[in-house]
Amino acid sequence: MGDDDMNRKLLSRLVGSASLLAIAPITAAAAQTSVTAPQSSEPEAGADEIIVTATKRAESLSDVPMSITAASGEALTSAGVVDTTQLIKIVPGFTVNTTQYGAPSYSLRGVGFNEASLGALPSVSVYNDEASLPFAVMTATPIFDLQRVEVLKGPQGTLFGQNATGGAINYVANTPTNSFEAGIRGSYSRFNTIEGQAFVSGPLSDTLAARIAISGARSNAWQYSSTRNDEIGRQRKLAGRAILDWTPSSDLKISLRVSGSLDKSDPQTPQFVQPYPQFVLGYVDPRVLTYPNPRDSNRATDFDAGVDFRRNDRMFQSTLRIDYTLGDNFTLTSLTNFAHMKFLNFRDIDGTYLPLVHYDTRGRLRTFGEELRLSGEVGRFNFIVGANYQEDRAKEAARALFPNFSSAYAFVDSFGPTAYFGALTNKSTQSYRTIAGFANLEYHPTDTITISAGLRYSDVKHRLWDACSSDEGDGTAATAFGLLNGAVGGPGPSAFAPGQCVTAGPNLVPGPTEDSFSENNLSWRGSLNWKATDDLLLYTTVSRGFKSGSYLNASVLDYRVYLSPVKQEKLTSYEAGAKLSVGQQLRFNAAAYYYDFRNKQLLGTTNNPIFGPLPTLVNVPKSRVIGFDLDAVWKPTDLITLTGALNRTSSKIKSNFFLPPATGGRIDDPATGTQDIRGRPFNFAPKWNATFDAEFGWHAFTGINGFFGGSIIYNSKTDAEITDNSSATGRSLTYIKSYATLDLRLGLRSDRGDWEASLFGRNVTSTYYWQNVAHISDTLVRYTGLPASYGISVNYNF
Repeated sequence: MGDDDMNRKLLSRLVGSASLLAIAPITAAAAQTSVTAPQSSEPEAGADEIIVTATKRAESLSDVPMSITAASGEALTSAGVVDTTQLIKIVPGFTVNTTQYGAPSYSLRGVGFNEASLGALPSVSVYNDEASLPFAVMTATPIFDLQRVEVLKGPQGTLFGQNATGGAINYVANTPTNSFEAGIRGSYSRFNTIEGQAFVSGPLSDTLAARIAISGARSNAWQYSSTRNDEIGRQRKLAGRAILDWTPSSDLKISLRVSGSLDKSDPQTPQFVQPYPQFVLGYVDPRVLTYPNPRDSNRATDFDAGVDFRRNDRMFQSTLRIDYTLGDNFTLTSLTNFAHMKFLNFRDIDGTYLPLVHYDTRGRLRTFGEELRLSGEVGRFNFIVGANYQEDRAKEAARALFPNFSSAYAFVDSFGPTAYFGALTNKSTQSYRTIAGFANLEYHPTDTITISAGLRYSDVKHRLWDACSSDEGDGTAATAFGLLNGAVGGPGPSAFAPGQCVTAGPNLVPGPTEDSFSENNLSWRGSLNWKATDDLLLYTTVSRGFKSGSYLNASVLDYRVYLSPVKQEKLTSYEAGAKLSVGQQLRFNAAAYYYDFRNKQLLGTTNNPIFGPLPTLVNVPKSRVIGFDLDAVWKPTDLITLTGALNRTSSKIKSNFFLPPATGGRIDDPATGTQDIRGRPFNFAPKWNATFDAEFGWHAFTGINGFFGGSIIYNSKTDAEITDNSSATGRSLTYIKSYATLDLRLGLRSDRGDWEASLFGRNVTSTYYWQNVAHISDTLVRYTGLPASYGISVNYNF
């Protein structure tokens, strides 16, 4: 029996026994720090209720027929989640990797897009109070003063404005209060890390209320040089948010939200693994071949001495939401969103003190969006209908400096030493204009059955301009361009002036590239759910989602890079699940899913005769994902809580598709130097993810409770590359090993909830792990996880 047949058989069993899964032992679900909701709104000793707005209206989490992880703001703080990259602590199936150029990349249930360009659209979309952050670099800002976070798994698009195939993350901020409130929170931990938050909230008049919150972090360096007494990794972050809620009448509410952040921290420096010359026929610094490997330490790295590697990221977002009630059953909502980011990231990406490659990425990103929707209730029908417009733009310049890199010397053997170039800037501007209309309908034929359906038609216009490569005006790259062009029959060495913009065609030609293409799609979702009892919900959902295409900002010395943008991908999801409540103490959720993937977007490689493997965006015709989620919370008393979750994801490329392996690996077609990736799993898609959290409390003093807790995160092994590199090396050069980390906490809190003091430890076992492996210049490098950290935290609410 083939793998697909076996997986389909497994899926059918899981789907057919969804209700039986719901009463499986709690030990089957290793923990999750999200808290699911009970049926009762006032449980005496049960799991806390969380109300979510995943369907654009307030519902109990246990009544929403989809896989959602939700966590309160307090749960996020307790787990040490301070930005989107750390949601791995509470969301099984969610993985993060730091790309070599500074942009984060997210995957959910194995669905992700490992693309480093600032203008790349993510597979997992992120929202602040339903307002889109379309580019992944915008989502790396601090999160603070939150009411909750909602993580929706599976393709999204019918209800949220930006189409996504992996899922959606929606942060919900705390809102202004009707009476005066204020609070402060601070912590001190290893590396002299000082983190603080504060808020003040209350009415300004009978109709106007405000809330202001700030957050900041400062620390010493957490990484050290493995060859000298030097450090890097300082933290300098500041963020703030102001919210004004104006309610001039009972029918009208206007909310203005303005937020901003500043990050001047040092970027993470990768860890050297082994030498791997990118252009073996050119010059290679002999020191690379004998460079020491500082393995088994999360902190050890290396970087050039005397160079100021630092980021300077500035982010601003404002949203205006207007809700107007029409009669008793209808609400008209307008949501206007504007966000702007200035990105600057200068980093040493080769993991050594040798002057091999530095990378300076600069960008300006902005988005503007307007959504208008009408929601209401008519008899047994609930509906939402609306339209939205969004325009996103990313202007970026990636400046690579090659002080001593083998590819920079590749021309020496062929054309002479004048062909060496010291820096190359690749720049481009791309935009996305999206116009969409959507409608969602829920029908309740009985009190226990709900049928829902949703549609969204989107029209997307992509445009690329000012895309080219150049040197810094010193003429080194210009000379190299001319020599290369002469070698292939084009204009010779004097064809390009110093600093001139060069782009690709059949030959290298002066001037930038411009291109455009249009896409349209119809996302849809259908769901049937049955409230079998007051404590059991069964549901099945079929949905289709899309993710738009994009251009790559990379070297244009191969014309295929710019002139072959990746096109939109399509994912059809089949999911069935159950949500069970057992008394007030136990909540259990189970879901099984199958994804049919078409034209999956991948960052692959193409062989260039001069520079070897260069990044290229590609679409894989057919692939699939199959898996299941389990999560549970058990609260036998007011002072004891056990939570857990388990995710299984099996991904597979189903089409014959040939790519050059980026680092080593077998060659199936010697003529093209490519490998057939059919049968390979997705990169950054571990088969197993699990979390477990336990907290035990006791009555320490009158009005004061003590607590002790711990949490475990587990991720199984995966790979950073889609190609198979194991045959040439015995083990994949780009593998990411399985790992587990342990966090602990011990403290006291008031039973009124107005103060708390605790000691905490993160990764207390000093587990050595990494989240990405990259082939940069002449070295193979890893991006390690955070080391052990211990500290104290205090918060007080006035």
